[in-house]
Amino acid sequence: MYIDPTLLAQLDERIRTDLESVRDCFFNLLLWATGIVLVGVLLEGPEIVHELYSRVFISPGSSAFSATVHPTVRIEGGGIRNVLSFLGWFILIIGLCGEGAFEGLVNKADGMLQTSNNILVSSAETQAAGAQEEAGAATERAASADLKAAELLNEIQPRTLSKKQSADLGRRLQSLAGIQINFLSYPGDAEALRLGLQLQSIFTAAHVNVAGMFGRALGSADAVTIGIQIYAPAADAERRRVLTSALHDAAGLAMAPTQPVSGPGTQIAILVGVKPLPKSVE
Repeated sequence: MYIDPTLLAQLDERIRTDLESVRDCFFNLLLWATGIVLVGVLLEGPEIVHELYSRVFISPGSSAFSATVHPTVRIEGGGIRNVLSFLGWFILIIGLCGEGAFEGLVNKADGMLQTSNNILVSSAETQAAGAQEEAGAATERAASADLKAAELLNEIQPRTLSKKQSADLGRRLQSLAGIQINFLSYPGDAEALRLGLQLQSIFTAAHVNVAGMFGRALGSADAVTIGIQIYAPAADAERRRVLTSALHDAAGLAMAPTQPVSGPGTQIAILVGVKPLPKSVE
């Protein structure tokens, strides 16, 4: 069951606020209990003062305190002192019990509040870890998407050689200087024609005699060459190997199996076939 994180945060904050209110209430009651203890101590004062006064200033047998509240009624000072002393003792007991009880409640409320804060901190850390994990997963997904986009872009773009690939291919072709090579492509294949013209330019710069015969290769819908295919006499095995290595290793082009040809005056030919299909389509 899904619960809105905002609602959970509001509930956590409400619980924490209620716990703080309870803790403040118990603390205020503790202060009241402390005040009651103070009152009890003050009520004990007259008895203590009387004892000290009678011991220091009053001679034995004399009355240290008396009060007349009516012409016919006389209340001895000792009775009032006893009442105040008992009242102070009673209030002192109540105050001390209240202090103990409310201090325990304050400590309990503090513990509950601390537990609530720990839960909130743990929840925040968990959410932060989850957010960090989600951010890492999002970064991985973005990187994967970028890689797929780059692969797709590479698949839909026409085949072309970079400057480095062109230079490496030219160096590999130096051993073939002076030989004749014909370039072929299928009719209407503009992408193959573009690549063939680039290859022809590189071969020419390497002093290889080339002839462009683009658009003259014949094929059918179910029998076309995928990639680059070399046609060479069986006796030219070394040249076939050099051409295959140069076009595949240096230029990075997909190669079709080499086709040996025979006959008097047969020349080497390179067929620039159709671009290979993406891996997801093959």
